[in-house]
Order: sequence, then structure tokens, then C-alpha cells
Amino acid sequence: MNKVKNVLIACLVASMLCCSSCDKPRVTGDVAVISQTNLEDGLNRESITSEEAISFKDLKTPTHIEKSFVQNNISISINADVSVPEVESINRIVFIFDEDNMNRIVNEWLLPAYPDAKTHTDESYDYGWGTSKEDGSVLMGFSADRDGRIGFVDASKDINGSEEEYHPLGIRYITNEIPLGMNIDAQEAEKTAITFVEKYAPFKYSALKISDVNDKQRNKGYYEIYLQPEYRKIPVCVALSCDGYNPSLFFEVCISAEGIFSFQGISNLKEIDCKSVENIMSFDSIMEYFSNDIAVLAIGTDVRVNNIYLAYIPECDNSANPEIKLIPAWCFEYTDSRIEDGQKVDMKFTVAYSVENGRVMGKFF
Repeated sequence: MNKVKNVLIACLVASMLCCSSCDKPRVTGDVAVISQTNLEDGLNRESITSEEAISFKDLKTPTHIEKSFVQNNISISINADVSVPEVESINRIVFIFDEDNMNRIVNEWLLPAYPDAKTHTDESYDYGWGTSKEDGSVLMGFSADRDGRIGFVDASKDINGSEEEYHPLGIRYITNEIPLGMNIDAQEAEKTAITFVEKYAPFKYSALKISDVNDKQRNKGYYEIYLQPEYRKIPVCVALSCDGYNPSLFFEVCISAEGIFSFQGISNLKEIDCKSVENIMSFDSIMEYFSNDIAVLAIGTDVRVNNIYLAYIPECDNSANPEIKLIPAWCFEYTDSRIEDGQKVDMKFTVAYSVENGRVMGKFF
């Protein structure tokens, strides 16, 4: 069974059985945050001068960059497309928890499907509904948190399967295989997932990863679908998924022959503020920052940059009523290689720079 779904099931089950030791599910999927010790204050720039500032409409970027250089004995090569969304402006967006939408999910979808569901309260989540057997074992659980996260699992329909071949979340992958016992392909499953999730979310979605997961002993399987959001035609970077200030906004849906039996993600949000970003740094300035910083950011001695794109980076505070902000940033995806025990080890990272001041917003894998 997928580890993300395992976390959700474990937390819902333990919570509904009044297990106070169960923590809130804070899912990071296959993407983990690394130590920030290399991100010293020297890499952060808090302001830009009027001479450096340009408007977004005046932003000029190449379509592709190809160059190589050596810095501090680190070989750095850039062979990357540069992607900019076709939009008129970029904005700072602020979201908060949407209680009305949560109630709509419960009243329109959950209760009609599970009329016996009852509310549950527990320290591991802010709102909860569920059904259980007479012995107290969980049949279904739905939870919602004030950071916008929602989660659902129908344990009676869950399938304890596994992927034939592991595919990391950060790399787009769509299976060509159909899970055991199902008769729809991955594209049809993606449409089903997106139709459901977009009905109760402010974002548009596309598939980042779709895997076929099978339980061969039971001859059953399901699609495990990770959806990447975009907002106002600008993608939200899901590579920067972690706890704390950079939550992941990917949404996970599991679909079997019986339909959707599990989902979770941060989507129960409403926009409360949108401010246009009037002044940004030139792309050349951001590239100069990255070129100077990469020797500090690198772990190994061989760095290869393969993708550069403008996207939203989510940030979140830790208050009782948290706000989730979308900050426009330049994202640099690269492979960092080192020799370990005589073997070459590749690690994939993304580092993000604020478009406004070049502040390093995080380095994650």
C-alpha cells in the first residue's frame, strides 16, 4: 500500500478510536525537505533597487539556456528550457480555510454516500466524520483541517497493493497499464479524479503521476493519482513539498473498480486577497544569483540543471487559522551528483527564488 495512503488511514482509524497519540497527517509524499543549513542569510535578498526593478510585462527570457562553467571545483552545466506562463500579470495570492465549502462536500457528497456517518472530534484533526462497525473498527473516515487539508478513506474498499516499479513523485509519469479488475485507462481515471477534485477546489489540476497498483493475491488493483494544481494559469510547484512554511499542494486520489475510495490534499481553500506584483527582478539577475549560489547549494561536485520555470510557491504560517500564500518564483530543477563508496549517486533538487527580490525560498528534493 502507498505510504501516503497508509498515513491517512492510520491517522483516521486511530483518531476515530480516540487514540490521542495520532498526529495530524502532514503528508509530504515522495518529496522530502532537506536541511536548510546551507541557506544562510547571505543567500537571501530582501529588496531590490529601482534600477533593478522591471514590470512583468517587460520580462524577457530565453527559451533555452545551454552553458557550462566551473565554480569552487564544482562542474555546473545548464541545458534547460525556460518556461513562463502566458499571462498578463502575476500576483501574490492569499487563501484561508473555506468552512462553507467543507460543509458543501459533506452535505452534497459524503452524507448521501454514507448516510450513517457521524461527526467525530479529536486533537489529530479539526473536523471529522466517520462510520464504524459494532466492534468500533473503522469503515469510513473523512477529516478536514483549518489549513485547508481534507482526507477521506473507505477502509472497506481499500486495496493493499504495490507498484510494480517505483516512480518518484517529482518526475511526471503516467502508466500505460490497467490495474487488475479495472476496465478504464489512466486518462479516463485522471478525468474522474479531476472532475471530482475541481468541484470542491479553487485550483485547476493535471496529472503529475498516475501509477497502477495491484494486489495480485486478491486480483484487484487501483490507480494512484497525484494531481498538480495551477491557479489562474500559473502552475503551483509541488516539488517544494515539506512541512512548515512550504506545504505541498498536490492532491492524491485512489480509484478502483468501485470508484474513489481514498483522497487527500490541501484544497479546501478560498481566496481572500490578490495583489499584483508590480516590480520584479530581471531574469538575468536571477540567473546571476543562481550561478553564484549553486556552489554553496551543491552537495556533490557535478551539477546539471535541466528545467527552469516560473511558478507559484506555497507558503503557510503556523497560526490557529493559517493563511496559505502563493508567491511567484523562479524554480531551478537540477541533478546533484557525488561519489559515495566508489559509486556515483544522483540526487534531484529544486531551488526557488522569489521573482520580487531573489530571496531563496527553499531547496528541496
